Amino acid sequence: MTKKTKKNITEEELIANKALFTQRLIAYLLDMVLVTMVVSILSSPFIDMKTVSKLDKESTKIVENYNKKKINLENYFYQMSDINYQLSKVTGTSSLITMTVVILYFIVFQFYNKGQTIGKKIMNIGIVKYDRTTLTINDLIFRSLIINSILINMLNFALMLFVNKNFYGYTTIFLESIQYIILLTIFFMVIFRKDGRGLHDIIANTIVVKKDILKEEECKA
Repeated sequence: MTKKTKKNITEEELIANKALFTQRLIAYLLDMVLVTMVVSILSSPFIDMKTVSKLDKESTKIVENYNKKKINLENYFYQMSDINYQLSKVTGTSSLITMTVVILYFIVFQFYNKGQTIGKKIMNIGIVKYDRTTLTINDLIFRSLIINSILINMLNFALMLFVNKNFYGYTTIFLESIQYIILLTIFFMVIFRKDGRGLHDIIANTIVVKKDILKEEECKA
């Protein structure tokens, strides 16, 4: 679609044809199922499942001990930090593969498919610029760093490589808490804002709309 065609669409028309929350949610879930399947296939040769299973059992035991008050909160966090650090080391390659697949899918693939992932295409919605100019790959990078947790995952991966287990444990908890707050904020913004734009949309100056309005405008052009 040309830049001129997008300019024919007014801001009011974009807002009136914003994608419904349910459409965006279903599209996102479909995309995550697809990404998870691809990551699982690519990661399986690199994961030591025996070690992962052992660490999972140890993690469960720590939780049980805390619930039974056999250990205090400080020991709980210390022991869980150790387990999480070991898990991150064991699944490091898988984490790297996950980040790569997410970047290729939500940024590169979506850019070359005019703001649509497979999930968005199924739901007939897509990302466009709020000012009706041409969507760029930088716009999708800014969006994905936030909504697809790429930035947090990159920071966690870097921490796993360069810091000790105690610092890693507390810092990752802090980062994941921030990410949770950001995603919760986006959730409410998408539901209650008139234009349906979340924090990631505002930063990237984008909006998710029903693709029909763009097809109609393309026909007029």
